[in-house]
Amino acid sequence: MFNLHLQPSEIDNLEYYEYFYYVQNLSDHLKKQNKSESEQNEQAQEQYGNYKQKMPNMNQYKSPKMPSIKMPKI
Repeated sequence: MFNLHLQPSEIDNLEYYEYFYYVQNLSDHLKKQNKSESEQNEQAQEQYGNYKQKMPNMNQYKSPKMPSIKMPKI
């Protein structure tokens, strides 16, 4: 029912039972949407954890030291 694109004034003018079902269907839809989003977040965290375990420890690599170069005075 959320796809009906009703105006707020039209929702206010609905009969009690129509309003009740409208709100109930909207609530069910939001619950399903939140559940699917949480499942996607869990899957992404699992994939990130697996990816992080496969990556070598980046802290063990050190950057090379830069040589000191002196500019001649003019």
